[in-house]
Amino acid sequence: MELLKQHEQFEMHVLSDLQSARLLEKLIFGGDTMLRLCHELNRYSVDLDFYLKKRQDEKIITERLENVFDPSYQIRDFQKKRNTILLEISTMQFPRKLKLEINTNYQYSEVEQSIAWSQYSNIQVMVSTISLPKMMELKINALLDRKEIRDAFDLEFMIRRGIQFDYPIETIHELRKVIAAFKQNDYKVKLGSIISTEDRRYYNENKFKFLIQHLNYIESKK
Repeated sequence: MELLKQHEQFEMHVLSDLQSARLLEKLIFGGDTMLRLCHELNRYSVDLDFYLKKRQDEKIITERLENVFDPSYQIRDFQKKRNTILLEISTMQFPRKLKLEINTNYQYSEVEQSIAWSQYSNIQVMVSTISLPKMMELKINALLDRKEIRDAFDLEFMIRRGIQFDYPIETIHELRKVIAAFKQNDYKVKLGSIISTEDRRYYNENKFKFLIQHLNYIESKK
């Protein structure tokens, strides 16, 4: 867990650098790390995911991105792919490399202003973020597509936060099927490696009992 705490400090430093360079104002923060840093998601996340506010800002982002960070950072990878800008950086100050991904294709109108912060850092950064209802939609699609246990964890987190869930019965059935397929090893290793000891104990014992009960309740109201 210590490595993940240090990595979270790295994430906050990078967000601060993007803010200082006035690039952050052109971006919308999304993904798992946004849930962690802006909404207190109770698991670690290791990448920074963004979307462009305006498509025409793609050129200036691409031109300036490599030069906005602390001089001690090393650019390990920088690629401009179709609809995506990828950057991977490292520094002697932190043990893990950090990947940034900017989706240049999608623009979201449901945007909120949030404060990104970490209990392991004294840095706070104001960011534009994808709204939680939109994140719910994206997370459901991700869970059905990737079938990763971390996406089910994030979905349960947002439901516990009161984000409304209203999807067809067919989607509910598919979600239950994906959740039922998770093995004990998924809970112990894949999920257990990114959550606290207390949460690890809870999920090893209860699995996604709360999430399944909520899906059943939604279905009963259809």
